[in-house]
Amino acid sequence: MLGIILRGIGRVQLVLAALALALVLCEPASLRYGDRIQVALPMIAWGCAALNRTGTEFAVRFTGMMLMLHGSKQGLGDAGRFPNAVKGFGGLTPYVGAGVGVAVPHVEVQPVGQVQTFGYQLTGPAVQLVAGASLPLSDRWSAFGEWKGTWSHHKADLDSGGTLTTNIITNALNLGVTYHF
Repeated sequence: MLGIILRGIGRVQLVLAALALALVLCEPASLRYGDRIQVALPMIAWGCAALNRTGTEFAVRFTGMMLMLHGSKQGLGDAGRFPNAVKGFGGLTPYVGAGVGVAVPHVEVQPVGQVQTFGYQLTGPAVQLVAGASLPLSDRWSAFGEWKGTWSHHKADLDSGGTLTTNIITNALNLGVTYHF
């Protein structure tokens, strides 16, 4: 019965409805919104996976990811924060971050007189670094400035034969405002 109902409703509408319910039904505090969404989204994804007959696989992967994520979060505690920064810099809070992942670009190559390569490919590792600072403007608004750098290695297979290999390094200076809800 649930499967028939879920097939009749588009998945996008289902996700938006669950997010709206999570926000409406939780306490009006920013920490509670995130807690409710953190539960609502995986439940929707699990339902979609169950419709595709991969619910068990999803549940196992999700449980492992949550144990790793929350286990490391509990182990680190406040290690990545700067609790005394507000006092020392007039409200300015510095932050740093790093991430490791994979590059999945859309490869588009059209050699003259040969077969076109056109599609997404897993091409190699990617690394991102960020450093910046945030300054509160009010209870809800903050301004920030940051540097973000990325490096990625790409080795794409071409449909006409051969490979395209390159390293891409990007740097960005970002300025903006943040709204806290």
